Amino acid sequence: MTPPTPESILQAIKEKHVTMTPRWHFIVRVSLAALLGIFIALTLFFLTSLMEFFWTRTHLNVLPGFGGRGIALLALRFPWWYFVALVIGMASLIWLLRRFSLGYRLPLVVLAGGSLAVLVAVSLVLVRTDVHQRLENRASRHQLPLVGGLYRGIPGRIGEIHLGTISNLTKKGFTMIVVDDRQDVSITVTEETEVPPGWVPTVGERVAVLSARDGKNVTAISIRPFWGGPRDGFTETHYYPPVNIQLE
Repeated sequence: MTPPTPESILQAIKEKHVTMTPRWHFIVRVSLAALLGIFIALTLFFLTSLMEFFWTRTHLNVLPGFGGRGIALLALRFPWWYFVALVIGMASLIWLLRRFSLGYRLPLVVLAGGSLAVLVAVSLVLVRTDVHQRLENRASRHQLPLVGGLYRGIPGRIGEIHLGTISNLTKKGFTMIVVDDRQDVSITVTEETEVPPGWVPTVGERVAVLSARDGKNVTAISIRPFWGGPRDGFTETHYYPPVNIQLE
């Protein structure tokens, strides 16, 4: 089939066999596509940083350090709908970018990798601010419409994870001040408890404890030293009891 020539196209327009699309039509289409792309990108930034906030807020970030048990619990407790929403949003954004000449000319791998890199970089910047903490505070007072339910649905922590500072040694194990409510939790250490080789509990040491249930008196399944910071709930003004060993 012979491709149309400019002369044949102009002749078809004159004979009204072909109708020219008005310029404003293309302007509206591009504007709407751009607004949709900006909305999707902002939503992805928000969801990715919110997922990171959830990750540290509930102490899921300590679970990989517990090996197989921790990874199994992570798979059970992880909010997978965040991940599904991110995949769908990222696919939609890449599809939209491919509609523009710049995105169409770039290889799909380069476009996807660049979009992911920008998404991760911006989200890491957002999560290091107090924006999510402030939004969570407003949501708890029911002053945040639309997305308030997302924050109210975030648990204070996962019940099987205890993160805090050893405050006292006992005959059965130790007590620790957990970072979430600054309350004492009694930890029982048995022969089945998994601990690092040669590890001995020390008053003032920060640890992560994995147990089978929540409560004020729990038996440890696994214990790991934890070097946490303010993002994990530890603060510079955290109160530590005197370092005197008192067996109960």
